[in-house]
Amino acid sequence: MPIQVTSIPIRAVRTTKSHLTAVPCQRLIFYHNFCVEEAGIGLTNTGQLLFPASNLKTDQRGITGLETAIVLVAFILVATVFAFAVLSTGLVASEKSKEAALGSLKEASGTLMVRGRVVGTSNNALTALDQVKFTLSSATQANEGVEFTTAASVISYLDENQAVNLAASDWTPTWLIGSGPVVDAGEQVEIAVTFSGLILPPGKGTDFTLRVQSAVGAEVYLQKSVPAELTKVVELISGGSSSPAPTNSTLEFDVLQGKNPKVFPISGIMYVIAYEGDSDNGTLKTFTMAPNGRIIETVNDTLTFDNVKGKDADIVSISGNVYAITYTDDDDDGWLKTVTIAPNGQITDSLVDTLEFDTVKGKNANIIRVSSIVYAIAYSGDNDIGLLKTVTIATDGQITDTVIDTLEFDTVKGKNPNVISISSNVFAIAYEGDGGDGFLKTIEITGSGLIP
Repeated sequence: MPIQVTSIPIRAVRTTKSHLTAVPCQRLIFYHNFCVEEAGIGLTNTGQLLFPASNLKTDQRGITGLETAIVLVAFILVATVFAFAVLSTGLVASEKSKEAALGSLKEASGTLMVRGRVVGTSNNALTALDQVKFTLSSATQANEGVEFTTAASVISYLDENQAVNLAASDWTPTWLIGSGPVVDAGEQVEIAVTFSGLILPPGKGTDFTLRVQSAVGAEVYLQKSVPAELTKVVELISGGSSSPAPTNSTLEFDVLQGKNPKVFPISGIMYVIAYEGDSDNGTLKTFTMAPNGRIIETVNDTLTFDNVKGKDADIVSISGNVYAITYTDDDDDGWLKTVTIAPNGQITDSLVDTLEFDTVKGKNANIIRVSSIVYAIAYSGDNDIGLLKTVTIATDGQITDTVIDTLEFDTVKGKNPNVISISSNVFAIAYEGDGGDGFLKTIEITGSGLIP
């Protein structure tokens, strides 16, 4: 049976010892020892080998078994390293996912919640709350308990006037069900929060928030509103966004004498009053007043800045807690003194510095800032003439001993002057002139304190 092979037509050659002869072939049919013409590759009818001329190569190259082994080992090593990296990454990611899941579970199981009502106790005057009580228990009732002690937990108070982390002495946990210091599943603990550490306890109509933060778990927020009318014990409703109801309050800040008082803001809800106290001595007192007009019944602090007399006092803020006071003493001399008043109303017992800016007469002094450390004082001098002087007060309250410049803005009479800033170097003075007439004048004062 002949084997028939079909090939692409090419030219074949016949090899001899001396030359090659090209033979055109089309098909190759093997019969033992010969082939017909029409061949691609095979034997001629004389038994000689025919092959395509294009396959005559003199440089035949290959690859050895050792080289193959080296390439194979390299592939295996690379694959091994890659597989190790993939497995390591997968293990790390799996461990991180496990840690995140366990952390989330611990956070959720450690969350507390408020149970029941929130009850407040009012002060004796029924103007503000003294105490708030509420009950906490586990939110998930999980097996893992939550440590809740004054050492491991924080309770914060927040309203429109203040944000305070309450001291450990300001709140007390009491277990109603179970025992501390851990709140386990099914246990309940009552928290009693007192507001004695606040500058301004929550008064009528005040919206406030208590934030309870334990060692683990989410924070608990109590947003409550104080009713407009208080009884001794009152249930607190959920807080809103309304402003506290306006309140008319009265404070008798001195039961002996409080002549010519002037009130000045210190910070937020803290204010200071400068006045002539008992025997006309110069006195400062600080007190708390809420935006709705409610005044705390007690004075925060007191300082006597002149033990003999301190008339017509005026105050200006210098920097931070430092303030300057101008006033007239027992001999009608003009004085400038600096004091320190903290935002909570505490007054440093000793004065920072002192300057007698007029040794003859300095009545009805009014002080205003000109530049960062330069200030102007307008007052009635000797024979009631209108005088304006500039002085230097450093940010720490130290006063330069000498006056920078002086101007007589009215050579006849300039009583009860009041000075305001118009622009950077221009100021206006309103005062009572000769014959009781009213005058308004504008004056230039440079940033260095010179009066042209």
